[in-house]
Amino acid sequence: MIKQFSQKTCAFDVEWVPCPRSVRRLLNLPASTSDEEAFLAIWQHTDPTWAASDDHSHRFAGHPFIKLALSQVVSIVGVVRTVERDGNIRLGLRSRGIHEHEEGKMIQDFLEGVASQGYQLWGYHSSRSDVPILIQRALALGIRLPNFARRPPRPWEGLDYFDARNSQAHVDLLAVTQSQWGANSPKLTDLAAACGIPVKVEITSWRQPIDGENVAQLYLEDHIDLIVAYNEFDALTNHLLMLRVAHLGAFLDDQQYEREKAVLRQLLEQEIEAGKAHLVDYRDRWDELEQEART
Repeated sequence: MIKQFSQKTCAFDVEWVPCPRSVRRLLNLPASTSDEEAFLAIWQHTDPTWAASDDHSHRFAGHPFIKLALSQVVSIVGVVRTVERDGNIRLGLRSRGIHEHEEGKMIQDFLEGVASQGYQLWGYHSSRSDVPILIQRALALGIRLPNFARRPPRPWEGLDYFDARNSQAHVDLLAVTQSQWGANSPKLTDLAAACGIPVKVEITSWRQPIDGENVAQLYLEDHIDLIVAYNEFDALTNHLLMLRVAHLGAFLDDQQYEREKAVLRQLLEQEIEAGKAHLVDYRDRWDELEQEART
């Protein structure tokens, strides 16, 4: 269980696809190789038994996992929470997609923003995926992270995002819920469903749930906005799981827990009013699950 629940938290999630430029370099492919051809080449290289389907709608189903360094970050979303001295809770939804921001700039702004403001990071399977890909891609792109990379001489002298043993600057929700990695490791969808938290929400404009299987397809079809929307759903789910862990560990009492959820609902309403129609799907699914829990 956690040792600390900070007054400043950032529940986050990252989405990525193969990096065409890195793949072309690794496999000595010509510069004229399209992004889709690069994707297919690295998946086939990673697992020679894998083959793309002839059905375009499911062409990339079951594609192999490739090394993080050979991937490209296409979206980063954080739910930023600050509890002020008077007890007021401020929440913000910070979303970035590669259709509007360069990959390196997204990574730098996110990690340096988190570290410079002293946010406690919360992710899911993030110690083995989200944080490593951000660091590896920052290295690949030549990005400087002076605040995030700074390590205090002693554990009690500051946040250390690289020391999971002595610092809780970064909390992996998956690691919190189990003693070791293995067959019983729940996916985010498993744990969220068990907790009655929205997961695999169908985006009305896409008319089907989005998951890791079709992020590559969406990228190639230039639907980065849908990837960001899906990314926002997972970040919101991570935030709700974070609150559930804090409640379990007695960092939030029953009244505080309900208040935190109410503030998140206010954030959803504000974002919907500002034009994020896809969050209606998330809010409505959350309403259904909350009603179900009360009956």
